[in-house]
Amino acid sequence: MHPNLTQSPPRPLLGVQAILLAVLSLLAYWGLWNNEFITFDDALYITNNPHVLSGLTSESVAWAFSSTTTTYWHPLTWLSHMLDVESFGGTPPGTHMVSMAIHALNAILLHLLLAKATGRPWPALFAALLFALHPINVDSVAWAAERKNVLSSLFFLLTLIAYLEYVQLRSRTRYVLAVSFMVMGLMCKPSVVVAPCVMLLLDWWPLNRFRPSGDITTLKRFHWRKAWLLAAEKLPFVIPALVVALLVTSTVPTFHSSTMEVAPLLRLENAIVGYARYLGLFLWPTDLSILYPFPMSIPWWQPVAAGALGLVLTLLAVRLRHACPAILVGWLWFAGTLAPVSGILRIGLWPAIADRFAYLPFMGLYLAVAWGGWTLIRHRAALQPLAAAMAVCWLAVLLVLTNTHVKNYKDTVTVFSHAVESGFPSATGYTNMGLALMDRQQYHKAIDAFQRALKINPDMPQPLSNLGVAEARLGNFEAAERFYMETLARHPRQHKTLNNLALLRIRQGRREEARELLEKALEAEPETPSTLANMASQMMYLRRYDEAVRLLQRALKVDPYLAEAHYNLGLSLNAQGHHDKAMIHIQRTLDLVSRSPELMLHICRMLTDGGLLEESLTLCRMAVQYFPGLARTHAELGRVLLESGRNIEAEAALRRALELQPDLVGAKANLERLSQAASAPTPP
Repeated sequence: MHPNLTQSPPRPLLGVQAILLAVLSLLAYWGLWNNEFITFDDALYITNNPHVLSGLTSESVAWAFSSTTTTYWHPLTWLSHMLDVESFGGTPPGTHMVSMAIHALNAILLHLLLAKATGRPWPALFAALLFALHPINVDSVAWAAERKNVLSSLFFLLTLIAYLEYVQLRSRTRYVLAVSFMVMGLMCKPSVVVAPCVMLLLDWWPLNRFRPSGDITTLKRFHWRKAWLLAAEKLPFVIPALVVALLVTSTVPTFHSSTMEVAPLLRLENAIVGYARYLGLFLWPTDLSILYPFPMSIPWWQPVAAGALGLVLTLLAVRLRHACPAILVGWLWFAGTLAPVSGILRIGLWPAIADRFAYLPFMGLYLAVAWGGWTLIRHRAALQPLAAAMAVCWLAVLLVLTNTHVKNYKDTVTVFSHAVESGFPSATGYTNMGLALMDRQQYHKAIDAFQRALKINPDMPQPLSNLGVAEARLGNFEAAERFYMETLARHPRQHKTLNNLALLRIRQGRREEARELLEKALEAEPETPSTLANMASQMMYLRRYDEAVRLLQRALKVDPYLAEAHYNLGLSLNAQGHHDKAMIHIQRTLDLVSRSPELMLHICRMLTDGGLLEESLTLCRMAVQYFPGLARTHAELGRVLLESGRNIEAEAALRRALELQPDLVGAKANLERLSQAASAPTPP
């Protein structure tokens, strides 16, 4: 049937189905607002990102549109996080509820697209319910840093709906609107580049635009001419897609290095096997993980078997193209939209597969299954009750699996514990788990996680260096030094390790050696703001404030939002007698950190490790005033007081932390240190 003649489903029915989709979507993700942020990328996007934590200011908006230093260009994603900060203070419940709402809206839009395009609201509802409830989408919804995924998919679906209305109504306004939505989608995540290809699939079915309306004898000649015209029609969509693709390949620092570090054959083999793994997760979505480590090698039979499976399914879809064209469209939707994230080209830390990569491609599989089932039963009345019962059971199972999987994203330790327990242990997973345990001051457990990471990848510098950090926090300076030196023996220019060893030298009272190490770190990475700030701390300790000010101004030139640099610059200017200028930077610090206890505590730890205990105490006390109900702020204050030898005040702060959170291991450990110090015999 020509699209203009497709009967539109009744609006009341669409409204009822939309409400059902919204209710079941929210039910599947019920309790998500109780989850915390996780350190893996959430720190980059929210908790330790002062640009985002500033909210919607002229400076932060300008940064959102210009930043490509840490990730690819996606200004609307940054703006959405800033809007969360303005609306909810950047807290986890508000951010998670917004992501839930966008996912529910995406399910409604997918249903609306398919129902209006085909005139079949019931298979459209089933496809949308599969999308709303499938647990593979938890990665995109429950992980705050993946806001870019759900938000870009929202504009992707709006693009297709506007394009559909352009075709059905022949409205130029809808065409311009479709192009605009696609540009906005590209400003959320580059994966929307696939939209023109999906439009061509929809042109073939259900819109039937490849078929001429004239004499059937001219079908073959007009078919190819029509195809070229339809392809040319997509040119305004293709141009911004090419621009964004060029922007990604030219501005993302890790694009070329990440791609070239893995052999082309291995990347191809992993991509082929990945398709089969995604199909398996579609049918049996258990043991899902936030991280599937990229393989070091793949047995030859796996890509052969996966390739054979893909070929068979493709031939089957082609064979059924007349009986059920939706199967071919859905299969090509899945295969085509998954190609850009298959790992042939890589950016940064690239996994073998990723649940979040399936968010948009699986829409094609939902479409194929829904219309394949509809085609099978629509003329078989006896099968319809059984098919309906099976569909309801499948959806119920998916809902339970999704609701259960949401709890695996409770916090960083939980999500990576689940990842390694699901059969996907990785050095990256254990390293992130260890970092989260260190934030909880659970240093012995963190050490175990880092050691497990090194068993998997002995050459990875991060867990080896982090072992030194954990040992230093426990006061085991000799062990910490051993790990730092071992890291530098393997990676001499690893500037973070040079920084960490310098901080250890400070705690050992060997400040001249610390200064030399920081100079080496600056030779390796000359304009690293954190290293410049650490060097400035040493100048402050030596009362060489002129040098400290110059270093901090260099750091702020690279990153004007570096809170610790503003804080130290304020202290240095105040020591020089420039009180008015000092207050500007102190106030700037408070503006940047007042919405983020993590950022405040991060600065406290940096000051403590740099030997500036009084300065750290001042900020820790501010943190307690800003966040009096947060156990971690009291625990950090207690730790700094303990380092300063103020044991009575330290005990009070640590006990208050445990009143607020009785299972806070770090506070317990520091109380134990106090108890041991009190019971130790006094030297004669």
